[in-house]
Amino acid sequence: MKERSTTAYIGFILVLSCLPYLNTLNGAFLLDEMFNIVKNPYIRSLDINLLKNSFFNSEVYGAVFKGEIYRPLYIIIYAVEYKLWWLNVVGYHAVSLLLNAINSAAVYFLLNLLLNKKNISFFGALLFALLPVHTENVSGIKEQTSLLSAFFFFLTLTCYLKYRKSNSNKYLAASLILFAPSLLSRETAAALPLIIALIDILLFADIKISRVKRYLPWALFFMELFAFLWLRTSVLGQVAQQNYYLGDSLKATMFTMLRGVAYYIKLLLFPINLCGDYGSYPISYILDARVAASAILLLSILAVGLLLIRKRPLIAFGVLFFYVMLLPVSNIIPTVNIIAERFLYTPAFGPILVVTVLVRDSKNISKSILYPFLATVIILFSIIIFNRNIVWSGQYAFWYDVIKKMPGSSGAHYQLALNMTDAQKRIEELKTALSLKPAEKWAVLIISALASTYAGTGDYASASEYYSYLLKYR
Repeated sequence: MKERSTTAYIGFILVLSCLPYLNTLNGAFLLDEMFNIVKNPYIRSLDINLLKNSFFNSEVYGAVFKGEIYRPLYIIIYAVEYKLWWLNVVGYHAVSLLLNAINSAAVYFLLNLLLNKKNISFFGALLFALLPVHTENVSGIKEQTSLLSAFFFFLTLTCYLKYRKSNSNKYLAASLILFAPSLLSRETAAALPLIIALIDILLFADIKISRVKRYLPWALFFMELFAFLWLRTSVLGQVAQQNYYLGDSLKATMFTMLRGVAYYIKLLLFPINLCGDYGSYPISYILDARVAASAILLLSILAVGLLLIRKRPLIAFGVLFFYVMLLPVSNIIPTVNIIAERFLYTPAFGPILVVTVLVRDSKNISKSILYPFLATVIILFSIIIFNRNIVWSGQYAFWYDVIKKMPGSSGAHYQLALNMTDAQKRIEELKTALSLKPAEKWAVLIISALASTYAGTGDYASASEYYSYLLKYR
């Protein structure tokens, strides 16, 4: 393929990354967006009080998320957007599309720094932009937090690579400055100091510099991370999102996470059965065949990456990048999710790097076969994204799709019932949710909804019966 100018490549990336997502522009506010945007009084004014509340008041995230997340920058971004277009959902979706497009352009620059090959970097950036597993991040307004964090994350890596290539301290300073907004947008950026260390160990091991020059940047990034963790803990009162493991124990949670990370790889390679909520993802309490197979797969990929450290350092970096970036969401420190597709946005850069290196070095594959194949993949991914966006068009469509993928999710059945206008169908759906033996917090919500729905139909005897069930939870 003929090398085009950087401007042309960036133009193509910006346009092509947006096209499959155009049918999201009229999508409704969903899920967390109801708390963070529609019903959030704190974003109604853009002033000094907003800045103070964003950094020092956990109430800005609403009662649902109080004590779980600390993301000051994205609250500020929501306030800016509210100032611009109030509750016109088109504006918010347009920002998400634009952020994904800009991030894809940033991936192009990052890949080109590593590969020094514009056309291959272009394909890599397009693959990143059009990974179907990214639909939650782009179609869901709530995930602007991921997009924003990734933007500053990729810029940080770009500046750090330029620092090591040029030995210019201005790039080191820029990377340290850019790391802060990445952390303040989403906590998953906490893995960046380890990525910085990997860059030096794998890609710049042979440069002759003093120990101070080699290790001081690591110390500075870790100091910045610790400062963020101190601030987060001071405001929220805890480091973890919750004080218990979703699998009831660390062992069960880690067994489940092995399967979860293997499932992530499957979603990247074969993006079928994408799901917006994995709340009922089955917990593995024992080392069964699925856990063992997942562990073997993950260890095999890791072993290949480690074995290629000397001969193919970029591939090794791509493999390790993926694993390291998943550490903050691996539930070593308890979080509120076992797995979620949104967690793959920044980590996906690792596999993209591996693919682009292999394409660049594919001497035995005819370009007349390779490029049409890559173009076909991009077209197929675009079609999958376009169809997947329909699921994100409204609450009913979203929860209906979740139930198809996770029929055992009592929470999904409950949410679907709330979006039903027919009282009898709502009652049937709520009873289905209750039959799945939900956790106590869900049981209370489901029984309350049943009682109120029966009361709304005039069946006060049934309403009284369900209200009496609530007494045992008090």
